[in-house]
Amino acid sequence: MEEEKVAPPSLPSLKAAEAMEEDMLTQLDHLAEAESYIKTLRARIDKQKQRKELASATTKAAVKDNLGMPGVTATATKPGPAGLPVVEVWHQHTNLEVAVIVGSGLDKERLIFHKVIAVLEEEGAEVVNAGFSIVSDKIYHTFHSQVRGHQHMQKESKH
Repeated sequence: MEEEKVAPPSLPSLKAAEAMEEDMLTQLDHLAEAESYIKTLRARIDKQKQRKELASATTKAAVKDNLGMPGVTATATKPGPAGLPVVEVWHQHTNLEVAVIVGSGLDKERLIFHKVIAVLEEEGAEVVNAGFSIVSDKIYHTFHSQVRGHQHMQKESKH
């Protein structure tokens, strides 16, 4: 029996094999980079979720803490039963901000703007700025006020 002679691989076929191996390494590098990037994005998303949860918890705690202070009313952040307004109240020192969200379907809902101003003034607040916006089927009222007389005291203390 004669042994078959196997020809050694030619130079072009060796170069093709090396190029193919380099392409595979390059593809693996790209996949590794993509995997690393995805992991980085996931970490950023998790961090943002934690920040959002912390901010939400902090806001809820601040509202809960402020409920015992004079002049601060409860805050309803979730829409109530149909027809009931959503009221949010924030205060800092002598400043008080009130937001009221109501449905725009009824004419009596439009009177809330004037009613809130009247209540604030009756309770000793001076309304500095007030406005409203109508978006879709909701009216968003905002009121910025201060304890009555506080603006004048600030102006006098500057002179």
